[in-house]
Amino acid sequence: MDAESVVVGGVPEEEIEELARSRTIGLLQPASDTVLLDRRRSARALIESGAAVALASGFGLDDGPTYNMQMVISLACSEMEFSPAEAVSAATINAAHALGYGEECGSLEPGKRADVIILNTDDYRDLSYRFGINHVHMVLKNGAIIYQEGEVKHCEAQ
Repeated sequence: MDAESVVVGGVPEEEIEELARSRTIGLLQPASDTVLLDRRRSARALIESGAAVALASGFGLDDGPTYNMQMVISLACSEMEFSPAEAVSAATINAAHALGYGEECGSLEPGKRADVIILNTDDYRDLSYRFGINHVHMVLKNGAIIYQEGEVKHCEAQ
């Protein structure tokens, strides 16, 4: 496979192995996929095969009912059998790589943009079972605070 990322649904077993051996990242949309059992099984099989997977809301596509990534992480855990750590990685660093920005953002490392959310939770695993709650306390874009509990500030585009 030559693509950086590919949207996957119900994936045949032979294609799971091919994806696992490639540099392509499988893009999963739990908010769109929850009603289809074969897609749920495919998600777990992709992870177990060693394939890189990323999570997306699917919002703006034909069947994306939400833009809330906190809900997407929760659905990935409850409906696609992700662990909370797998879901957070798929929604951050893997998603950045799927978009071609893995060297710039997606993880907290020296030299990368400081695009960060700070959550009102003691444990990241809360995201997997405390859905329907906005856990966001603060958002930083390029190191500048752009949101803080009810306060929105204008962010200059780069």
